[in-house]
Amino acid sequence: MKKWACLICVGAILLSLNSCIFQSDPVAPNNPPTIESYQPKETYFSIVVLDSCLFSIQASDPDNDQIDYRFLVGDSVLSTVDSFMFRTVESGYFNIHGRAYDGEGYVYHEWHVTVLDEQNEPPKINWFVPEQEAVATTVGDTLEFYFTADDDDPETLQYIYKLDNSVVSISSPHYVARFLERGDYLLKGIVWDGEYGDTISWNISVTGDPDSIPPSPINDLEGGVGEAIGSIWLSWTAPGDDSTYGTVAAYIVRTAKYPILTEDDWDEAAGKLGEPVPGPAGTPESMVVTLLNPGTFIYVTMRALDDFFNLSPIGNCIRLLVRGVDFEGYAIDASTGEPIEGIVVSGAGNADTTDGTGWYRMENLPVYVTSLSAKDENISNELGSYFDCIYPVAITSQPVVANFYAVPTFDLVNTIEPDQYDGRFYAFMRDITDTQEFGRPTIHKSWNHYPLTVLNLEKVHDDVDLQAVARAAMDEWEVATGLNLFEEIDDFESADFYIAYYDSNDRHEVATIAYNEDGTPAKKEISIFLQNNEVPLYRYANLVYLHELGHVLCLDHSRNIGHLMVGLTLPKTRYVTTDEANVVKLIYHFPPVHDYSHIIEE
Repeated sequence: MKKWACLICVGAILLSLNSCIFQSDPVAPNNPPTIESYQPKETYFSIVVLDSCLFSIQASDPDNDQIDYRFLVGDSVLSTVDSFMFRTVESGYFNIHGRAYDGEGYVYHEWHVTVLDEQNEPPKINWFVPEQEAVATTVGDTLEFYFTADDDDPETLQYIYKLDNSVVSISSPHYVARFLERGDYLLKGIVWDGEYGDTISWNISVTGDPDSIPPSPINDLEGGVGEAIGSIWLSWTAPGDDSTYGTVAAYIVRTAKYPILTEDDWDEAAGKLGEPVPGPAGTPESMVVTLLNPGTFIYVTMRALDDFFNLSPIGNCIRLLVRGVDFEGYAIDASTGEPIEGIVVSGAGNADTTDGTGWYRMENLPVYVTSLSAKDENISNELGSYFDCIYPVAITSQPVVANFYAVPTFDLVNTIEPDQYDGRFYAFMRDITDTQEFGRPTIHKSWNHYPLTVLNLEKVHDDVDLQAVARAAMDEWEVATGLNLFEEIDDFESADFYIAYYDSNDRHEVATIAYNEDGTPAKKEISIFLQNNEVPLYRYANLVYLHELGHVLCLDHSRNIGHLMVGLTLPKTRYVTTDEANVVKLIYHFPPVHDYSHIIEE
């Protein structure tokens, strides 16, 4: 095989030689290109194996022909651009040609490169401990071994220890050995540079008998719920190394879903990390065990290990609750915003009843809890004073705060027969907020603040003071609900909604013209059409404004003519009804984005 077969060329892409004619004037005689510069400047020079060298040439053509470059060693093309990086892993002589073509002819520059082998001096151990080759020790004693070496490249040295031909340590010149059985051992320290090495040997004689007395059992293990999710705490008294005397070498903690009473139980139990360094016998000890299944019960026991790997008997096994997720919050009357006492909040088999402040708290629930429920009745299938709630929860903090907005079980009082709602406030509430299921969304998005600011401009039409009518309608909504819903201002940009007048015969309407990022309304327009003859302003102005303000308050249409918000026809009612006022009070106290599917009629 040729020497140059081992070349490594960085940045070179092998391409077939272009066969087209580059000459700018194919009829005229062709003049060859001229090399203007090249690197390296030396023609004969040497480098060492694995060193790199950049070769380049720059040429020009008197005929302005296109220049094509080639770098070759023998018949092999190494690069088709004007430079390449030369690096070889093998010593030898290399003749490198750099050529510039113009399509017909070429010029070249030649370099003669000698690649030399790098000299590698073998390492030499120059110091070691113990200094004697024969070492005597007793079973259980600890010995330290160390050696250093000279080398021309010390950073690349690898240190290896072999005990009776088995590798026991790699990469460190320091080795600590402890012999637990009597006998004769051969320890070798080896330094290696990848090609050459050096060795030091110790003959070790170990006498005496190993310790066979195990530590005493840990019979006073105690524990409790930890502070972090998935944790418990443990405490106990340190046993002795030999029965009740001395200091043990380590502790081993294991957990299981069943009591750990036998050796088979112990073998199948799961080991846990975090045990402390043991203190002398009688020392109070403690630790925290983490990464457990939150909100569940586990069995825990522990054993002590001495420096001869004698294991203490199994001690007492305790059952503990693992720190789970805490849930807390308030139950709130969604029609008044006041707290509710006596709401039962439950999840994952746990429950708590709200106190006089509406507060509840449940501790140490498992992390798989995805929802909590709230109800105020103790008998199944009874409705109680509030509709039941089932809220999804996400564990994003500790504790998880989950407030319940409970909807009173109002009666419908303003419907006129036929009543599509059958007197059910629940059905009316879902319908008038446009959050029925079966194809409709259940998410209702309302204003993220109250009172709403309104631009109510002066306007008189057919001798009717429309500004005053709008103001009176806003007052009626506030009286009916007992809420501060509206505030008049003079600035269009700051207004949450405004009243616009158009001189045409269209249906009065409310449109949302801007939204917040969460989809809640940012600005609405009430469009009043002065020429509307279905519901003319001179006769029904108050009704028109009451109805359109209901839309501003995020109500949809009712299907009963006993309600102000009935759609596509005139209502029998000319005032804000109790039913509609109750729904507005709920919207007012609910979060701006509320899922009505959480409210259950049971």
